Order: sequence, then C-alpha cells, then structure tokens
Amino acid sequence: MNVKNIAEQALKKGLTCVILTPHFHKNVSDETASLYTDTNEDILLQLRQEVDKVNSEFKDDLTVLLSTEADILDTNGITALKISKKAEDALDLVTPTVNYHPLLPLKAVEVTYGRCIAEIHSSGVYDAFAKKIGGVDKVLETLYETEVNAIINSPYPSILGHFFAAHSYAVGEYNWFGASSKHLRIMDEGADKIIDACVKTGTMIDLTGIHCGSSGYDKKQNDDGFFYDYQKRFIQKCINNNVLIFPGSDAHGLIAVGDIGYYRQKLYWGN
Repeated sequence: MNVKNIAEQALKKGLTCVILTPHFHKNVSDETASLYTDTNEDILLQLRQEVDKVNSEFKDDLTVLLSTEADILDTNGITALKISKKAEDALDLVTPTVNYHPLLPLKAVEVTYGRCIAEIHSSGVYDAFAKKIGGVDKVLETLYETEVNAIINSPYPSILGHFFAAHSYAVGEYNWFGASSKHLRIMDEGADKIIDACVKTGTMIDLTGIHCGSSGYDKKQNDDGFFYDYQKRFIQKCINNNVLIFPGSDAHGLIAVGDIGYYRQKLYWGN
C-alpha cells in the first residue's frame, strides 16, 4: 500500500485521480487517545514526499491527492477541524467523517473497534445509549447537525467522508444509527441540509458506506427497502444541485483500489 503501488493499481482500473485518506491521529479529549492512532503527523509528511514524487512520475496520467479522515466528534464540528500546522503543510484537503455518533460515549463504541455495528446492536448496548440521549430521532438529527457544522466551519477544502456509512443497512440485521423507514422524514431533511451546506462551500461527498468489495458487502443487502430508495433520492438531489459526489472505494488493501462495483451495477448511477 505504498503510494506508487496504489497509483499503479489505480491506473490499471482506469482512474485519473486518487485521494489518499489515512486516519488522523488526534486526541478526542485531553485524557483519551483517538480510536484511530495509526497515522501521525510524521507519517503525513512522509506521505507528502511520496505523493509529490509519484505525481511527478505519473503527471501525464494520474494525480494523487493527500487528505486525512478526521472524525467528527461534536456538534460544532470543531474536533474534526483541529489540524495542526505540520499536517496542514502535508495535506491537500481534509475529509470530515462520522465513524461513530458524537453523542454516544466513547466507551460505548470501543466494543466494536470504533463503529456502532453488529456486535453493539446485537448486545442491546446501542439501544440503551440511544434512549439516554433522546432516541433514534435525536441520534439522527444530531448526526446531520454535526456533519453540516463540519462542512460549514471547515477552513480547508473538504470531502464529506463515506456519507452512506452512517446509514449502511444490512437487511434483517442492523443500521449503524438505528434508522428505519419511519425515520425517512428526518433522513431526507438531514440530506437536504447536507446538500445545502455543500452548495455553499463547494464541499464534495464521498458516498462510500457499503464498502463495495473492500469489506465483502453483498449488493443484495442494499437492494431492498427504505435505504436503497433513500440512496437514489440523495444521489438525484446531489446531481440536481451540482454537488460533486463519487463512489469512493474506501480501500483498505491494494486490491480494493478503485473498487466501486456496487455502484457500477446500479442503473441509477450516472443516469
């Protein structure tokens, strides 16, 4: 997964641009380390050197941009925007991203390696925490508020990271933040606010969340029900408002670079 190998894999897939988004190492409070501590500033500076070298070598065929996946942790969006001067020097843009809900205590998500997914839903722990902060309605409303604030407040060029991840739905199992068809009004209203914020700021949206291929998701999981319809409406709204969207691969391995198979198979993409 060095930059040159990624670039070569991207060219094989017919891509002309690659955005690298390693997780950013930061503190979520004065006492608590981030769930993601795999990337520090020195690594970002090293990647900057590699990116510049690869861009020089592949300049006629491919552009590599360096971003960082910065978790949004509060309703002001401030934590995601605390990028140090050293990191600023290394990065082309930032990628504010929701990997767990800002109102849920950190302890609630450690069980699942930073994500409110299968284990935490199956155990009932998520439901208990959600009820404490006002239920799923409040969870979703705060989710969108957080993303809007991060978009509006960002002093950097930004891409909203894997937007659909917060709603990813496995039929008969779980949804990250507990949404169901009865929450579609809140979801659609939240989507409108996200799109409005992107229009005002020129922010792009990475739709990845089904992790098509990189996490082995089966497209059938999203072929049924409210979430599939929600995706179609959201994509169409983005197109209507000239908001730039793309189905990022969220590749965590070389083979998944450029893997957007789920979207390629869908008639609504690009139509």
